[in-house]
Amino acid sequence: MDNKAIAKAFKKCSQLMELHNDNPFRTKAMASASFKIDKLPFAAASATEAELSEQPGIGKGTAEKIHALLTTGSFPELDALLAKTPEGIVEMLAIKGLGPKKVLIIWNELGIETVGELYYACNENRLVEAKGFGMKTQEDIKKAIEFSMASQGWFLYAKSEPFATRLLSHCEAQFPSPAKFAFTGDYRRKMEVLNQVDYLSTVAIDALTEFIPSLDYISDHVLEDSCLVAHDDLGFTYRFHFTTVDQFAKSLLLTTGSAAHIEQLQNIQNPIPEGDSEEAIYAALGLAYIEPELREGLDEIALAKAHKLPALITFADLKGSLHNHSTYSDGVHSLKEMARYCKEELGLAYFGICDHSKTAVYANGL
Repeated sequence: MDNKAIAKAFKKCSQLMELHNDNPFRTKAMASASFKIDKLPFAAASATEAELSEQPGIGKGTAEKIHALLTTGSFPELDALLAKTPEGIVEMLAIKGLGPKKVLIIWNELGIETVGELYYACNENRLVEAKGFGMKTQEDIKKAIEFSMASQGWFLYAKSEPFATRLLSHCEAQFPSPAKFAFTGDYRRKMEVLNQVDYLSTVAIDALTEFIPSLDYISDHVLEDSCLVAHDDLGFTYRFHFTTVDQFAKSLLLTTGSAAHIEQLQNIQNPIPEGDSEEAIYAALGLAYIEPELREGLDEIALAKAHKLPALITFADLKGSLHNHSTYSDGVHSLKEMARYCKEELGLAYFGICDHSKTAVYANGL
């Protein structure tokens, strides 16, 4: 379990404490602990209770809760609050614009205990009957529920990247060469939003099915359409496709491109030819190599035939970083550390600071 998952559990606990009118000082302390854990400069799972308790804003009690969360998946205070809270009420707390105070009114005054009931109440204009809810608030909540339902299970590429890389590293360490692993699908094409991260593997499906559940951040797994599908404790979905070593290049090509891209390749030659590499397969089709990010079924085939494919932006093209927070507000590294890292390690030409101002009291603003 990583720091974000731990912080998420503490945030949920603070919301439930506020929902049940717990001591406001204890509630605020729990919310503050969530913020501090998320900003820790090291993995909480790798630290001892003593090391955690030495961190500013953590303390002995919070360190004990973190340890319990890492060993059992929860801690007593959270369990007690969840036990007396309907599951639907807990789900409501995740809806944008619905804080504990509003959820409590919906629960107590309207007797609504599920997101579905709440959506139905919005459609019937019943939410405006509750204190503090007007037509605009009702409409905003309805839109938030619709957005939540539509986007459930979708993540930004940038958010998924560290977790996708972590799982790939663990698989490669467990099954070294000659076994092969690679990202594929929407993730390899670097789509902005994803509902899953796809991998291609030459490891036997039985061996991988035995290994994946042993990772402490994997919550469940299932075999589905000859693929292994797993979920982690943050809700990310990982899908493993299987192939043989001699078919790896072709399988990678077929599972990477969009349906429209693969159809356009098949219009040139069907079945798509074999090859030792993707470059060789594209060459056999009379095409320049098409980078994964371009395989969307647009005009990349025509450009590849004419050898006019665009050069993609790489990290080397980036000259600086503008939006950064330091320890002067809520960052985890000092101004000096970040400036030297940007100059000496990343080779950047400029570095901008955007620390919070005093109005952001929650972030210890300047």
